[in-house]
Amino acid sequence: MFILSLRGYNYRMEKTKFAIIIDEMLLTIAIWLLSAICIRYVFKQLYLIILLATIITIVVTIIIRRYKDRKNLSRYKVQRTNDVMDELTVMDSNELLALINRGVKGSIMDSYVIKGKNVIYPYFYGKLPLKNLSCAYNFALSQNKRLIILCDETNPEVDNKLHLFCKIDVAILRKNQTYQFLDKYFIIPEPQKRSKKKIPLYKTALAKSKIKGYLLTALVLLISASFSPYALVCIICASVNIALSILCEIKGS
Repeated sequence: MFILSLRGYNYRMEKTKFAIIIDEMLLTIAIWLLSAICIRYVFKQLYLIILLATIITIVVTIIIRRYKDRKNLSRYKVQRTNDVMDELTVMDSNELLALINRGVKGSIMDSYVIKGKNVIYPYFYGKLPLKNLSCAYNFALSQNKRLIILCDETNPEVDNKLHLFCKIDVAILRKNQTYQFLDKYFIIPEPQKRSKKKIPLYKTALAKSKIKGYLLTALVLLISASFSPYALVCIICASVNIALSILCEIKGS
């Protein structure tokens, strides 16, 4: 049961494989135990309790796993986008132009990439300022082409005065749209690998943020022990949770 207090993830940190295995195993045990306690009030036969609790555990585990996979995929996409934006920030401007030019198969002129009827202007050095937008707009206007700006975010002044740049089409692609544009042309720079700090199981289990979870789990187990056929198991697990909460207070960070 105390596995409920061990959940958590950080993009710059990851648990050891052993910690993840223990995490999943204890969660499965917790689901099975709760299912068995609930089913006990409907059926008296032990084999039915075990069978139904096992079926419920399998179904619930599959649902949780699919939910976690979707959630982790969403987090991965967000982190991947952030990593790419960080990488673009530190790239040399000429290298960046060459990278985009290779992808769209256009031509480079000054600080711009020209592709067909479009002028592409990348800017990843902070919020896009109005001055840079104005220069890019005037260049695209002189070429009588549509302006596409790739950036992370824009200066509020740009948003307030964007309506003034109306003689040609202006498309400002921010963060997610920029990532999709780069991905479309297969020109996403590969972010440099950053070393991830692994969190040992004992540090994960003894974090002070887990204290409330341990105590709440212990309380639920003690209440369940008073009317459960698995009273001894509930009491032992509750004792473990209480002991862990004390260790968290003493050695937790």
